[in-house]
Amino acid sequence: MIAGDSLGEVTIWDLKFGTLIKSFNHLKADILALAVNAKYDTVYATGVDSRVISITLQTDSETGYKEWVLSSIYRGQSHDIKSLVLLSPNTLLSGGVTTDICIYKLQDGGRFKDQFGKNSAANQMAEKVRHVPPFPFSPVAAIDSDLLLMQTGSNHSLELYSQKSQKLVVRIDKKGDFNIQSFDMKSDSENNYYIIYSDCVDTQIFKFS
Repeated sequence: MIAGDSLGEVTIWDLKFGTLIKSFNHLKADILALAVNAKYDTVYATGVDSRVISITLQTDSETGYKEWVLSSIYRGQSHDIKSLVLLSPNTLLSGGVTTDICIYKLQDGGRFKDQFGKNSAANQMAEKVRHVPPFPFSPVAAIDSDLLLMQTGSNHSLELYSQKSQKLVVRIDKKGDFNIQSFDMKSDSENNYYIIYSDCVDTQIFKFS
């Protein structure tokens, strides 16, 4: 059995005899999430500390003795992590207070590819963990043929530019208090252009030639 406590300690127990096999105190605050691989020889733990540690069961090549050891440690997120999911033997996901999902790359044996505090800055950038935002990014521009449609900084208007002349063709000012949430532009075979935008209340479509 593997357990984590409010002091940040991960403990591994022998349930047959009810004895403690080994403990790890590398995290400094509450353990909130644990994950174990399919072979039950690698454990991941994290929590309020926001660092993730991997603990592996290693076998001494000479004596054949098996022992749980800390294999690597990495901080992928800045605040409390409340969930760990081992998506595959080489991919670990974490999520928590920051609301984004962090994707860690794992080596064979469960070690983090970019180990915290051990690799060079260049290697850390090359193996940087991926962060998936909780909400999709809204487009800031739409392009069709020579025309470029952009949302202004006020979030209440759209501006259409000619890419060839780089001049403003038309500006659409939205009425009401709600910001533009999404927009797009399309043309048809007769060279008519359609601009569509929506806020949290309704949707508007404009046609021009």
